[in-house]
Amino acid sequence: SGASLAKENPRKMLEADFKVYRELGVSFGIGQCEVTTLSDVDEYKDAYLSELERLKMAQGLDWAMFLITDVVRENSVLLMTSLPITERKLAYEKTGEGKFFLPGVLSRKKQLLPEILRVLEE
Repeated sequence: SGASLAKENPRKMLEADFKVYRELGVSFGIGQCEVTTLSDVDEYKDAYLSELERLKMAQGLDWAMFLITDVVRENSVLLMTSLPITERKLAYEKTGEGKFFLPGVLSRKKQLLPEILRVLEE
């Protein structure tokens, strides 16, 4: 069963499943959580983006992301800190500041990471 963005502390949610990568001269981290709805993401987005920025600084990363996956509808929302070279190159629809919609994306490793690496290689 999925977690709830409403019930959890943002820092705890981000760190629960956070993996750090160092690829192509960029250090970045991607956290992921599973939820049963994405309808409340906007309500908590700012708190999560602020905490993502703090986590990025604390770990000395260039970029930090949080993949919120709706396991029922099989879609995800990606929240991310700014990395100027990447925003316009991502193959996903930008739906707000630091927020992207990823239809059909469930796997950080098999689906999101290859897209992130593609963007970094360009």
